[in-house]
This record gives sequence, C-alpha cells and structure tokens, in this order.
Amino acid sequence: MQTILAISQNVFRRALRSKIFTVLLVFAIGLIFLSRVFEFLTFTAEIKLIKDIGLASIAFFTALITIFLSGETITGEIEERTIYTVLSKPVSRQGLILGKFLGIVWAILATLTITGVAFFILLCLKQRTIPGMVFEALFFIFLEAAVISSIAIMFSSLSSSTTTSTVFTFFIYVLGHFNPQLRFLGEGT
Repeated sequence: MQTILAISQNVFRRALRSKIFTVLLVFAIGLIFLSRVFEFLTFTAEIKLIKDIGLASIAFFTALITIFLSGETITGEIEERTIYTVLSKPVSRQGLILGKFLGIVWAILATLTITGVAFFILLCLKQRTIPGMVFEALFFIFLEAAVISSIAIMFSSLSSSTTTSTVFTFFIYVLGHFNPQLRFLGEGT
C-alpha cells in the first residue's frame, strides 16, 4: 500500500508540472470567465447560459486533461525506460497501474477544485448563491473523468505509443458523447 501511494504521489506531482495540464487549466478558467461575455445573447436566461458554458468547459477540459495525462502514464515510462527501474523494485504490475490511476484521480480532483472555485466565484458574482445541482454536476464530471482515466490507462498499457493510446481514448470519449445522436440516426433509417 505504501508503494502504491508513493507511485500515485509521484504521478500527481508529475501531472501538476506538466505543460499540458497548465495550458488546458488556464484555457478552462479563461472560458469559464468568458461565459459572462455571452450574456448579451439572451435577456432572460443569463444564469442558465453561464452555468451551461461553465459546466461544459469544466467537463470538456477535465476530460482533455485526463486523456492527455492518462494516455502517457505507462507508455511515457516505457519510452523513457523508467518503468524497468520501477518494476525491478518490489512493486507488482497491478500496484503500478493502481498507483498511476490514483495519481491521475488526484490530478482530476485538483483540476475540478481549481475550475470549480473559478466557476463558483463567477456564480456568486452574478447570482449571490450557488445551487446544489452544481455540486452534483461536478461530482458526475469527476466520475466521468475517472472512467476516462481508467480507459486511457488500459490503452496506455496495451499500446506502444503515447499517441495511439491518446487517440483511442479520445475516440472512445467522442463516441460516448455522441451516442444519443448515433442512436437517433440509427433509428431514423
């Protein structure tokens, strides 16, 4: 258990230092605050528009951060040849994968905390209260990101390239979100 936590802590620190993490997080926060610009599009549903754009940007950028960080966890270590050093220690393969997953989950929680605070600040400035449904939405965004992370780690452990695992995971993410539209198109024929 100690080794799993050490691996997850290392993955979490590595994720926070990642340029992809920083850039996508800045874009997410920027898009959350830019949702105020779109208020002029509607006169009656300003709060709804802010919530929709804010939660959509949190969900999308959290998924992107998860895909990129998880996609390179195992394949990145194979390409850098550091996985051989780790596996020569008394660490099982399952412990390594579980530690990687927990580290990515910590990074997801950090992402949701930072973007959630920015979203709450924007809602408090506009509405003065935070509806409870926002917390539920953030919880389900977390669950979605955890599932995406597990899929990405699976592809990362099966493929030999970071690009391959990232692309496959992104396709699974897109297919999951277009499932209702695909079902509608299938029923229409």
